[in-house]
Amino acid sequence: SVAKQKKPGAKKFRKAIGQQLNYLKRNLGHIEKLDFEPVAFAFQLFAPRLRLQFPDFAN
Repeated sequence: SVAKQKKPGAKKFRKAIGQQLNYLKRNLGHIEKLDFEPVAFAFQLFAPRLRLQFPDFAN
């Protein structure tokens, strides 16, 4: 990881910054989904677990 290196090169540094920005973009997208449709998003996340625990759920 770049954070643990003493002197990472400029190319590695730029790549690491780009990766962090992509993670941020992804996470902000998830947050926007939660903001606009919280019930649908929560259902999408937890429905597979509910189906495993309760096989008759949402059939």
